[in-house]
Amino acid sequence: MRILWIAAVWPEPTSSAAGYRTTQLISALIAAGHELHVSSPCSDNPHRTILESQGVATAHHPMNDPRFDPYIKALNPELVIFDRFMTEEQFGWRVRSECPEAIRVLDTVDLHSLRRTRAELLKHGGDPNLLTPEILSSEDAKREIASIYRSDLSLIISDFEYRLLTEHYKVPPELLQLCRFAYPDPTPGLPFESRKDLVVIGNFNHPPNSDSVILLRSTLWAPMRALLGPRVELHIYGSYPRREISSLDDPATGFRVRGWTENSVQTLGNYRLNLAPLRFGAGIKGKVADGWSAGTPCVTTSIGAEGMYEGEEFGGAITDDLDAFARTVGELYGDKKRWEDASNSGMNIIRKLYSSKIYPPVINRFDELVADRKNHRANNLIGEILWGQQHRSTEYFSRWIEAKNGIKGIF
Repeated sequence: MRILWIAAVWPEPTSSAAGYRTTQLISALIAAGHELHVSSPCSDNPHRTILESQGVATAHHPMNDPRFDPYIKALNPELVIFDRFMTEEQFGWRVRSECPEAIRVLDTVDLHSLRRTRAELLKHGGDPNLLTPEILSSEDAKREIASIYRSDLSLIISDFEYRLLTEHYKVPPELLQLCRFAYPDPTPGLPFESRKDLVVIGNFNHPPNSDSVILLRSTLWAPMRALLGPRVELHIYGSYPRREISSLDDPATGFRVRGWTENSVQTLGNYRLNLAPLRFGAGIKGKVADGWSAGTPCVTTSIGAEGMYEGEEFGGAITDDLDAFARTVGELYGDKKRWEDASNSGMNIIRKLYSSKIYPPVINRFDELVADRKNHRANNLIGEILWGQQHRSTEYFSRWIEAKNGIKGIF
């Protein structure tokens, strides 16, 4: 089967959990014998070259560029995957126009509307943990749910978001497919006595990560260090650290900003505790799962733990109270038995929920949809309504930009 993946950016497996998962799924599709093409509006960088070295054909197509149309028509893919709902908004109507028979799959990555609205709620003094009508009926939510209905299938990264879509938004289960990301079978790594210090890791282009580090420096680190003693340090790792993050480096207080690390799991395996004081966000938190894969327990918030585990003992501790957060870190850092139990719980969650067994059912679902697209689409009446003339605002806006750009070219 010929597959086109339209990526918002070239996948970066060492920079973000999203990039890691995209790379994994692309590799699984290639291993299953499918022909992969990746197109992106993103400018060239080394990550495009890495894809090409794996035998993936790549192409660069800016948004609102009509040259995409003859490209996809000539390629004639049987299945197209959109990376995030914004990409589906920009390219979905072009795919449907030029290749109407192609199955359209939306990879949500996480529910962006949930993360964005939680951030706005926090900014205005609200509680992001409460799924208020403001969150669930935001303009972003309406756009994202519409994108899910327009697609033949949407990949959902966590059980929490799957339930939210089916129970609150009433999205039919046949339009959804759970698709987490996978890790090799975890090993305990260094024992309790051989580990020291605390660690935070994340892509700092992702706002929840930057917010959590600023919160640590401004509010949490002083009481933590008072409990742990002056020999314990907190090390911050992550790609794209902006000036507001790198300027927080302070050797005198043990708050160290280390920057990018090539292998996050290996790095996390050197530390006793992984911290993720996330105040907003959505989806699967790669930083938490990376730590579990290295046998490193995590202290996080309810939002940090959301969707990460189902019915198992959490691999660490969860608290939303800032005073309790510091105390919990101090207690878990010094309690060998509790630490070992948390380490084992995290690794058990990885084995149960994040093994490589997750990808074959996803690929099988793709094959089934290609074989039975007519019947599948006949049952998605709302999706067909959303493709009607009165709901094609993104297409018309894009065509207006095309026309404006064409006039500029003349003059």
